[in-house]
Amino acid sequence: MVGLGTMMQDPYGWVLDSSGDPELYYWLGSVWDQGPTIIPGSTNKLFKIVFNKDSSGGHLGTIGLELVSDLETNFPHDSAPTQRSFGNLTFISRNVFLLTQEDCDVDPIYHYNLHRKSKMWANKLAEDGTVTTKIWNRKIIKQNQTDPDVGESNGGFTSSWPGPISGLSFVTPESNDYDTNRVAGSIVALTGCYPYGGPHPGYDSNGVQGNDTGQAHKDMILRLDTVDADINNNYYESDGSWASGAGDNTDNDVSAWKQIANMGEGNNSSGWDHGEGWSTIDSNGSMYYGRAINYWATTDGGAPVNYNNWAPAVGTYRPHSIARIDPPLSGGTNNRTIMSFGANLPETTAFNVGGYVFKHRNFLGADAGCCDIYGQTVHGKDSIWCMVNRNDQRFASGNEAGIAAFNAAKEGLWVIKRNGSSNSFDTLQHYTLDSTWDSYLPHDTTPISTLNHIVGSAGLSFRPIAMRS
Repeated sequence: MVGLGTMMQDPYGWVLDSSGDPELYYWLGSVWDQGPTIIPGSTNKLFKIVFNKDSSGGHLGTIGLELVSDLETNFPHDSAPTQRSFGNLTFISRNVFLLTQEDCDVDPIYHYNLHRKSKMWANKLAEDGTVTTKIWNRKIIKQNQTDPDVGESNGGFTSSWPGPISGLSFVTPESNDYDTNRVAGSIVALTGCYPYGGPHPGYDSNGVQGNDTGQAHKDMILRLDTVDADINNNYYESDGSWASGAGDNTDNDVSAWKQIANMGEGNNSSGWDHGEGWSTIDSNGSMYYGRAINYWATTDGGAPVNYNNWAPAVGTYRPHSIARIDPPLSGGTNNRTIMSFGANLPETTAFNVGGYVFKHRNFLGADAGCCDIYGQTVHGKDSIWCMVNRNDQRFASGNEAGIAAFNAAKEGLWVIKRNGSSNSFDTLQHYTLDSTWDSYLPHDTTPISTLNHIVGSAGLSFRPIAMRS
């Protein structure tokens, strides 16, 4: 293949397995018990999703796990004092995938007004399945700001951390932004406030509610650009191919990221903030993200209710979890729209308490997701693939058995797609988990008493075929 110029698009497509399905990878990051303490043996592993099939090659509707690499030693967790976690798996080429690292300077438990520090690691997956970790990195810092780790005396301030990373994605080859921004391989990060900093109320060790306004976390979209005009087959693997900026073993302490949008604090009255979750960009450049925090509406797909101090008045509400932003690199960030499911998701009454009634049939609650921008999966172009982790929900005042049953009904891989130009999703398929998941994530049948096997971070990504060679 001849070399690609910067204004030319990548070869389209995903790496396909032997049966013709795109390879889909899952990152199982932090897994906690009630301590909260990291559970050794379950964390920081890269898997390939196995689609179980019948004799004719048809999907049976269940998925398994095939371990690619156990990276628990390469990406060590700290249960305390920093609550370090790794997640947001995203392949940006055939052989390079990204992971984010997040931690705090001190123990954040009951002290959520701390800043959350974020870094992005690039890693290599060789053709023989060998993984080389941490081949280059960039700290995720607000545009033009100095690395906070150098200290205030050197111009570094903790207010320059943008907040926890909800997801990574990349500019898609068919979007208008691919060529006009000269960012054929650029990386896009979505940051949020919750639960560190911002306006969210926190609780001290005595259960007394406070106000987490100690930092400057924002809902932001940031972009890391490419700089190498002479594309070669080491392009994605080379630190020098990306905008220079703050990271390990670099001489530049200024952020490498450009700000696409600062959407402010996703405060309690707006419902637009987002926690640990995912983001993805479709073939047209629209961004989808989840999970939205406290987006409670009174109708399916309706506007969020306005409220203060964490909860609105007693009533009946419909939580939603996925939002869409019209092409963010083209200035569509002022048009955030909540997506509904037409009340077609599983329901439960286990969270109803104190007169509050919650209708959950528009709340998917996935913590990992990606988009088939090339249309090579069985469900076609721009289908969105979302993983709802096992043991996902818990609520101390709720019905324990009911919550366990609700978790079991929702866990697994959901395939959804926007219905035309509407603000609703069609549910195309729900793949359930087979027994290969049990050794890593057993079912928690008492999700309040034991709080076992809580997935704190995850990631899901197809693997592009492009190698830039």
